[in-house]
Amino acid sequence: MKQSRAKGKILMSVDMLARSMPFHSGILSRWQLVEDKSATKTAGIGFRRGKLTLVFNPDFIEPLSLDHLSAVLCHEVNHLLCGHLEPVTVANRSARILAEEISSNEWVPSEYPLPGTPPILADFDFLSPNESTEQRYEALKDVIPVDFVATTCDDHSLFDEVVNAGSLGKAVVATSIASSWGKLSAEQKKALPQHLRDAGQQAAEDTLALSPGTGKLNWKQLLRLYVGKALERRPTFNRPPRRFPSMTGIIPGRARHGSKPKILCCIDTSGSMTKHLLEQISGELTKLSRSHQITICEFDTKVHRVYEYRQAITSLKGRGGTSFLCLWESSLSQAHKPDLILVCTDGGGPAGDTIPKTKVLWLLTPNGKKPAVWGKCIQMT
Repeated sequence: MKQSRAKGKILMSVDMLARSMPFHSGILSRWQLVEDKSATKTAGIGFRRGKLTLVFNPDFIEPLSLDHLSAVLCHEVNHLLCGHLEPVTVANRSARILAEEISSNEWVPSEYPLPGTPPILADFDFLSPNESTEQRYEALKDVIPVDFVATTCDDHSLFDEVVNAGSLGKAVVATSIASSWGKLSAEQKKALPQHLRDAGQQAAEDTLALSPGTGKLNWKQLLRLYVGKALERRPTFNRPPRRFPSMTGIIPGRARHGSKPKILCCIDTSGSMTKHLLEQISGELTKLSRSHQITICEFDTKVHRVYEYRQAITSLKGRGGTSFLCLWESSLSQAHKPDLILVCTDGGGPAGDTIPKTKVLWLLTPNGKKPAVWGKCIQMT
Protein backbone atom coordinates (compact mmCIF):
# COMPACT_ATOMS: atom_id res chain seq x y z
CA MET A 1 0.00 0.00 0.00
CA LYS A 2 1.31 3.46 -0.92
CA GLN A 3 2.37 5.53 2.09
CA SER A 4 0.26 8.66 2.58
CA ARG A 5 1.83 12.09 2.59
CA ALA A 6 0.66 12.69 6.17
CA LYS A 7 2.27 9.47 7.43
CA GLY A 8 5.49 10.36 5.62
CA LYS A 9 5.57 13.75 7.38
CA ILE A 10 5.06 12.09 10.76
CA LEU A 11 8.00 9.74 10.11
CA MET A 12 10.17 12.71 9.07
CA SER A 13 9.27 14.53 12.30
CA VAL A 14 10.08 11.46 14.40
CA ASP A 15 13.47 11.38 12.68
CA MET A 16 13.98 15.09 13.47
CA LEU A 17 13.19 14.47 17.13
CA ALA A 18 15.73 11.62 17.26
CA ARG A 19 18.53 14.18 17.15
CA SER A 20 17.19 16.67 19.70
CA MET A 21 14.78 14.57 21.80
CA PRO A 22 15.88 10.91 21.64
CA PHE A 23 13.70 9.87 24.60
CA HIS A 24 10.55 11.08 22.84
CA SER A 25 11.63 9.75 19.46
CA GLY A 26 12.33 6.31 20.94
CA ILE A 27 8.84 6.15 22.42
CA LEU A 28 7.23 7.31 19.16
CA SER A 29 9.13 4.72 17.13
CA ARG A 30 7.22 1.92 18.93
CA TRP A 31 3.78 3.31 18.03
CA GLN A 32 1.82 2.25 15.00
CA LEU A 33 0.46 5.05 12.80
CA VAL A 34 -3.20 4.83 11.81
CA GLU A 35 -4.89 7.27 9.45
CA ASP A 36 -8.55 7.48 10.47
CA LYS A 37 -10.69 10.47 9.48
CA SER A 38 -13.75 8.97 11.13
CA ALA A 39 -12.09 8.73 14.57
CA THR A 40 -10.68 12.25 14.97
CA LYS A 41 -10.38 15.70 13.44
CA THR A 42 -6.82 16.08 14.75
CA ALA A 43 -4.64 13.33 16.30
CA GLY A 44 -4.35 11.43 19.55
CA ILE A 45 -3.00 8.36 21.32
CA GLY A 46 -5.14 5.24 20.93
CA PHE A 47 -4.70 1.52 21.45
CA ARG A 48 -5.32 -0.92 18.60
CA ARG A 49 -4.22 -4.50 17.95
CA GLY A 50 -2.34 -4.59 21.23
CA LYS A 51 -0.19 -1.54 20.44
CA LEU A 52 -0.08 2.14 21.27
CA THR A 53 -1.35 3.93 18.20
CA LEU A 54 -1.08 7.47 16.92
CA VAL A 55 -4.48 7.94 15.31
CA PHE A 56 -4.47 10.95 12.99
CA ASN A 57 -6.54 12.82 10.46
CA PRO A 58 -4.43 13.60 7.35
CA ASP A 59 -6.35 16.88 6.86
CA PHE A 60 -4.89 18.04 10.18
CA ILE A 61 -1.36 16.71 9.67
CA GLU A 62 -0.62 17.74 6.07
CA PRO A 63 -0.84 21.58 6.46
CA LEU A 64 1.48 21.58 9.50
CA SER A 65 5.12 22.54 9.13
CA LEU A 66 7.64 19.96 10.32
CA ASP A 67 8.40 22.11 13.36
CA HIS A 68 4.71 22.36 14.27
CA LEU A 69 4.24 18.64 13.71
CA SER A 70 7.27 17.83 15.86
CA ALA A 71 5.72 19.94 18.63
CA VAL A 72 2.45 18.01 18.34
CA LEU A 73 4.28 14.66 18.54
CA CYS A 74 6.30 15.85 21.52
CA HIS A 75 3.02 16.97 23.14
CA GLU A 76 1.54 13.49 22.63
CA VAL A 77 4.51 11.74 24.24
CA ASN A 78 4.32 14.17 27.17
CA HIS A 79 0.74 13.00 27.79
CA LEU A 80 2.16 9.50 28.14
CA LEU A 81 4.99 10.58 30.43
CA CYS A 82 2.72 12.70 32.61
CA GLY A 83 0.41 9.75 33.28
CA HIS A 84 -2.57 11.14 31.36
CA LEU A 85 -3.47 7.72 29.95
CA GLU A 86 -4.36 6.42 33.42
CA PRO A 87 -8.07 6.10 34.31
CA VAL A 88 -9.29 9.10 36.32
CA THR A 89 -12.70 10.24 37.56
CA VAL A 90 -13.19 13.96 38.14
CA ALA A 91 -16.14 16.30 38.71
CA ASN A 92 -14.94 18.91 36.21
CA ARG A 93 -13.73 17.19 33.03
CA SER A 94 -13.03 20.52 31.29
CA ALA A 95 -10.63 21.57 34.06
CA ARG A 96 -8.91 18.19 33.88
CA ILE A 97 -8.34 18.46 30.12
CA LEU A 98 -6.99 21.98 30.57
CA ALA A 99 -4.62 20.79 33.31
CA GLU A 100 -3.39 17.98 31.06
CA GLU A 101 -2.80 20.39 28.19
CA ILE A 102 -0.85 22.86 30.31
CA SER A 103 1.34 20.08 31.73
CA SER A 104 2.02 18.52 28.32
CA ASN A 105 2.78 21.89 26.72
CA GLU A 106 5.16 22.84 29.54
CA TRP A 107 7.67 20.24 28.34
CA VAL A 108 7.53 21.05 24.61
CA PRO A 109 10.82 22.86 23.84
CA SER A 110 10.62 26.37 22.39
CA GLU A 111 12.43 25.26 19.22
CA TYR A 112 9.24 23.42 18.26
CA PRO A 113 6.34 25.92 18.36
CA LEU A 114 2.89 24.49 18.94
CA PRO A 115 0.29 25.29 16.26
CA GLY A 116 -2.54 27.72 17.04
CA THR A 117 -3.01 29.27 20.49
CA PRO A 118 -2.65 26.39 22.95
CA PRO A 119 -2.99 26.94 26.71
CA ILE A 120 0.42 27.42 28.30
CA LEU A 121 1.63 27.91 31.85
CA ALA A 122 2.28 31.64 31.34
CA ASP A 123 -1.46 32.19 30.77
CA PHE A 124 -2.27 31.19 34.37
CA ASP A 125 -0.39 33.27 36.93
CA PHE A 126 -1.79 31.26 39.83
CA LEU A 127 -0.11 28.05 38.59
CA SER A 128 3.54 27.25 39.33
CA PRO A 129 6.18 25.50 37.19
CA ASN A 130 6.83 21.77 37.68
CA GLU A 131 3.47 21.07 39.33
CA SER A 132 1.77 17.77 38.67
CA THR A 133 -1.40 17.57 36.57
CA GLU A 134 -3.33 16.66 39.73
CA GLN A 135 -2.13 19.81 41.51
CA ARG A 136 -3.12 21.95 38.54
CA TYR A 137 -6.55 20.33 38.35
CA GLU A 138 -7.18 21.17 42.01
CA ALA A 139 -6.29 24.81 41.29
CA LEU A 140 -8.47 24.95 38.15
CA LYS A 141 -11.58 22.93 39.05
CA ASP A 142 -13.37 25.80 40.85
CA VAL A 143 -12.23 28.44 38.35
CA ILE A 144 -12.94 26.80 34.99
CA PRO A 145 -16.63 26.33 34.01
CA VAL A 146 -17.66 22.70 33.42
CA ASP A 147 -18.72 23.57 29.86
CA PHE A 148 -15.42 25.28 29.01
CA VAL A 149 -13.76 24.01 25.83
CA ALA A 150 -9.98 24.22 25.93
CA THR A 151 -7.99 24.82 22.75
CA THR A 152 -6.17 21.57 22.12
CA CYS A 153 -3.95 20.26 19.33
CA ASP A 154 -5.07 16.68 19.93
CA ASP A 155 -8.04 14.46 20.71
CA HIS A 156 -8.25 13.33 24.35
CA SER A 157 -11.23 11.06 23.69
CA LEU A 158 -8.85 8.57 22.02
CA PHE A 159 -7.14 8.05 25.38
CA ASP A 160 -10.14 5.91 26.34
CA GLU A 161 -8.83 3.18 24.00
CA VAL A 162 -5.78 2.84 26.24
CA VAL A 163 -7.78 3.07 29.48
CA ASN A 164 -10.30 0.46 28.29
CA ALA A 165 -7.46 -1.98 27.53
CA GLY A 166 -6.93 -2.28 31.29
CA SER A 167 -3.76 -3.95 32.54
CA LEU A 168 -2.64 -4.69 28.98
CA GLY A 169 -2.76 -0.99 28.10
CA LYS A 170 -0.79 -0.11 31.24
CA ALA A 171 1.82 -2.75 30.46
CA VAL A 172 2.32 -1.52 26.89
CA VAL A 173 2.66 2.09 28.09
CA ALA A 174 5.29 1.03 30.64
CA THR A 175 7.16 -0.99 28.01
CA SER A 176 7.15 1.94 25.60
CA ILE A 177 8.71 4.26 28.19
CA ALA A 178 11.16 1.76 29.68
CA SER A 179 12.45 0.61 26.29
CA SER A 180 13.30 4.15 25.16
CA TRP A 181 14.76 5.04 28.56
CA GLY A 182 17.06 2.04 28.46
CA LYS A 183 18.60 3.16 25.17
CA LEU A 184 19.59 6.63 26.41
CA SER A 185 23.15 7.43 27.43
CA ALA A 186 23.87 8.81 30.91
CA GLU A 187 24.34 12.26 29.37
CA GLN A 188 21.01 12.11 27.53
CA LYS A 189 19.19 11.07 30.71
CA LYS A 190 20.81 13.88 32.67
CA ALA A 191 19.75 16.44 30.05
CA LEU A 192 16.04 15.64 30.51
CA PRO A 193 13.85 17.80 32.77
CA GLN A 194 13.48 16.19 36.19
CA HIS A 195 9.78 15.44 35.66
CA LEU A 196 10.45 13.45 32.48
CA ARG A 197 13.51 11.80 34.02
CA ASP A 198 11.35 10.60 36.90
CA ALA A 199 8.89 9.03 34.44
CA GLY A 200 11.69 7.11 32.71
CA GLN A 201 13.20 5.90 35.98
CA GLN A 202 9.79 4.86 37.32
CA ALA A 203 9.06 2.73 34.25
CA ALA A 204 12.49 1.12 34.37
CA GLU A 205 12.62 0.34 38.10
CA ASP A 206 12.40 -3.23 39.39
CA THR A 207 13.97 -4.62 36.23
CA LEU A 208 16.42 -7.52 36.30
CA ALA A 209 19.38 -7.47 33.90
CA LEU A 210 19.97 -10.74 32.05
CA SER A 211 22.88 -12.27 30.17
CA PRO A 212 22.29 -14.26 26.95
CA GLY A 213 21.15 -17.85 27.53
CA THR A 214 21.43 -20.91 25.30
CA GLY A 215 18.40 -22.84 24.07
CA LYS A 216 18.54 -26.63 24.49
CA LEU A 217 15.05 -27.81 23.56
CA ASN A 218 14.01 -29.17 20.16
CA TRP A 219 11.03 -26.86 19.75
CA LYS A 220 9.95 -28.12 16.36
CA GLN A 221 9.60 -31.66 17.67
CA LEU A 222 8.07 -30.68 21.01
CA LEU A 223 5.42 -28.37 19.57
CA ARG A 224 4.41 -30.95 17.00
CA LEU A 225 4.10 -33.53 19.79
CA TYR A 226 2.22 -31.41 22.31
CA VAL A 227 0.27 -28.96 20.17
CA GLY A 228 -0.10 -30.69 16.80
CA LYS A 229 -0.96 -28.81 13.63
CA ALA A 230 -2.04 -25.61 15.37
CA LEU A 231 1.47 -24.21 15.00
CA GLU A 232 2.37 -25.37 11.50
CA ARG A 233 3.14 -22.68 8.94
CA ARG A 234 0.00 -21.49 7.26
CA PRO A 235 -0.66 -21.49 3.50
CA THR A 236 -0.42 -18.12 1.83
CA PHE A 237 -3.43 -16.61 0.09
CA ASN A 238 -1.67 -13.66 -1.55
CA ARG A 239 0.26 -15.88 -3.98
CA PRO A 240 -1.71 -17.17 -6.99
CA PRO A 241 -2.12 -20.96 -7.17
CA ARG A 242 -0.46 -22.38 -10.30
CA ARG A 243 -3.46 -24.31 -11.57
CA PHE A 244 -6.01 -21.59 -10.76
CA PRO A 245 -4.24 -18.21 -11.10
CA SER A 246 -7.55 -16.34 -11.29
CA MET A 247 -8.56 -17.55 -7.80
CA THR A 248 -5.96 -15.66 -5.77
CA GLY A 249 -7.26 -15.10 -2.26
CA ILE A 250 -9.70 -18.01 -2.49
CA ILE A 251 -7.43 -21.00 -3.04
CA PRO A 252 -4.09 -20.91 -1.20
CA GLY A 253 -0.96 -20.83 -3.31
CA ARG A 254 2.36 -22.52 -2.66
CA ALA A 255 5.12 -20.43 -1.18
CA ARG A 256 8.43 -21.34 0.32
CA HIS A 257 7.52 -19.52 3.52
CA GLY A 258 4.02 -19.07 4.89
CA SER A 259 3.27 -16.75 7.81
CA LYS A 260 4.85 -17.66 11.13
CA PRO A 261 2.51 -19.03 13.81
CA LYS A 262 1.96 -16.65 16.74
CA ILE A 263 2.96 -17.50 20.29
CA LEU A 264 2.15 -15.32 23.30
CA CYS A 265 5.04 -16.15 25.64
CA CYS A 266 4.25 -15.22 29.24
CA ILE A 267 7.34 -15.07 31.48
CA ASP A 268 6.90 -15.39 35.24
CA THR A 269 9.10 -12.62 36.67
CA SER A 270 8.21 -13.22 40.32
CA GLY A 271 10.80 -13.32 43.08
CA SER A 272 10.98 -17.12 43.04
CA MET A 273 12.35 -17.16 39.49
CA THR A 274 16.14 -16.93 39.74
CA LYS A 275 18.32 -14.96 37.31
CA HIS A 276 19.82 -18.23 36.01
CA LEU A 277 16.36 -19.70 35.24
CA LEU A 278 15.24 -16.53 33.47
CA GLU A 279 18.41 -16.58 31.35
CA GLN A 280 17.64 -20.19 30.40
CA ILE A 281 14.15 -19.16 29.32
CA SER A 282 15.55 -16.25 27.33
CA GLY A 283 17.84 -18.68 25.50
CA GLU A 284 14.94 -20.97 24.65
CA LEU A 285 12.95 -18.06 23.24
CA THR A 286 15.87 -17.00 21.05
CA LYS A 287 15.80 -20.47 19.50
CA LEU A 288 12.00 -20.59 19.26
CA SER A 289 11.80 -17.17 17.55
CA ARG A 290 13.54 -18.51 14.44
CA SER A 291 10.38 -20.30 13.39
CA HIS A 292 7.61 -18.50 15.28
CA GLN A 293 6.33 -14.97 15.80
CA ILE A 294 6.64 -14.29 19.52
CA THR A 295 5.05 -11.65 21.73
CA ILE A 296 6.51 -11.39 25.24
CA CYS A 297 4.32 -10.78 28.28
CA GLU A 298 6.16 -10.17 31.58
CA PHE A 299 4.03 -10.82 34.67
CA ASP A 300 4.01 -11.71 38.37
CA THR A 301 0.65 -10.92 40.00
CA LYS A 302 -0.10 -8.51 37.15
CA VAL A 303 1.05 -7.87 33.61
CA HIS A 304 4.04 -5.52 33.59
CA ARG A 305 5.20 -5.31 29.97
CA VAL A 306 4.05 -6.62 26.59
CA TYR A 307 6.17 -6.34 23.44
CA GLU A 308 7.18 -8.12 20.25
CA TYR A 309 10.27 -10.33 20.60
CA ARG A 310 12.99 -9.03 18.29
CA GLN A 311 16.24 -9.86 20.06
CA ALA A 312 17.58 -11.61 23.17
CA ILE A 313 15.89 -10.40 26.35
CA THR A 314 18.25 -8.24 28.41
CA SER A 315 15.96 -7.21 31.28
CA LEU A 316 12.71 -8.23 32.94
CA LYS A 317 10.32 -6.39 35.22
CA GLY A 318 8.40 -7.77 38.19
CA ARG A 319 9.83 -9.65 41.21
CA GLY A 320 6.57 -9.83 43.21
CA GLY A 321 4.37 -12.87 43.92
CA THR A 322 2.77 -15.07 41.23
CA SER A 323 -0.75 -15.28 39.85
CA PHE A 324 -1.62 -16.61 36.40
CA LEU A 325 -5.14 -15.17 36.48
CA CYS A 326 -4.02 -11.90 34.84
CA LEU A 327 -2.97 -13.88 31.74
CA TRP A 328 -6.49 -15.07 30.97
CA GLU A 329 -7.93 -11.57 30.60
CA SER A 330 -9.75 -11.38 27.28
CA SER A 331 -8.02 -8.11 26.32
CA LEU A 332 -4.62 -9.84 26.20
CA SER A 333 -5.66 -12.63 23.84
CA GLN A 334 -7.97 -10.44 21.76
CA ALA A 335 -5.23 -7.90 21.15
CA HIS A 336 -2.63 -10.43 19.99
CA LYS A 337 -4.73 -13.38 18.76
CA PRO A 338 -2.05 -16.02 19.49
CA ASP A 339 -2.18 -19.60 18.24
CA LEU A 340 -0.63 -20.69 21.53
CA ILE A 341 0.01 -19.27 25.01
CA LEU A 342 3.37 -20.47 26.34
CA VAL A 343 3.75 -19.85 30.08
CA CYS A 344 7.32 -20.00 31.43
CA THR A 345 7.21 -20.50 35.20
CA ASP A 346 8.12 -22.50 38.27
CA GLY A 347 4.40 -23.05 38.80
CA GLY A 348 3.86 -21.34 42.16
CA GLY A 349 0.54 -19.48 41.96
CA PRO A 350 -3.21 -19.71 41.26
CA ALA A 351 -4.22 -20.44 37.66
CA GLY A 352 -8.00 -20.79 38.09
CA ASP A 353 -10.37 -23.55 37.02
CA THR A 354 -11.58 -22.02 33.76
CA ILE A 355 -9.75 -23.37 30.72
CA PRO A 356 -8.65 -20.55 28.34
CA LYS A 357 -9.98 -20.69 24.78
CA THR A 358 -6.44 -20.51 23.38
CA LYS A 359 -4.22 -23.58 23.85
CA VAL A 360 -1.84 -23.29 26.81
CA LEU A 361 1.55 -24.97 27.09
CA TRP A 362 3.42 -24.76 30.42
CA LEU A 363 7.22 -24.47 30.18
CA LEU A 364 8.27 -25.47 33.69
CA THR A 365 11.64 -24.91 35.36
CA PRO A 366 13.57 -28.08 36.39
CA ASN A 367 11.84 -28.26 39.80
CA GLY A 368 8.65 -26.52 38.77
CA LYS A 369 5.16 -27.93 39.28
CA LYS A 370 2.22 -27.62 36.91
CA PRO A 371 -0.20 -25.06 38.43
CA ALA A 372 -3.37 -26.38 36.72
CA VAL A 373 -4.86 -29.72 35.71
CA TRP A 374 -5.41 -28.43 32.19
CA GLY A 375 -2.77 -27.70 29.53
CA LYS A 376 0.25 -29.73 28.41
CA CYS A 377 3.67 -29.13 29.99
CA ILE A 378 7.37 -29.29 29.07
CA GLN A 379 9.94 -29.62 31.84
CA MET A 380 13.26 -27.85 31.41
CA THR A 381 16.43 -29.68 32.45
